Amino acid sequence: MTDEGGTTGRSAGAIIKLVLWVVVLVALVVFAVSNRQKANVDWLFTETETALWVVIAISTVAGAVLGYITARRRA
Repeated sequence: MTDEGGTTGRSAGAIIKLVLWVVVLVALVVFAVSNRQKANVDWLFTETETALWVVIAISTVAGAVLGYITARRRA
């Protein structure tokens, strides 16, 4: 169903935002899958070895959470 303007209820900005999120997500998945080797992670008092894609995923989630928190504070 379309309204008189020919849109399906979503604004052009919302569609662009969705497309950008999909592009970023696909790029992240490709980057993570191509980095399957092990990596040493230094913590404050210890060191662990884990798959690099796990480090990438954890860093991405942490960055998204911090971005969400700071964006809500400004609003």
